[in-house]
Amino acid sequence: MMLMLMFRLLLRMVSEMMMIVL
Repeated sequence: MMLMLMFRLLLRMVSEMMMIVL
């Protein structure tokens, strides 16, 4: 579903932000 796609995209963005912070 579209919801799952958006959720995965959000998760990837968050993980990238964490990498930048660390």
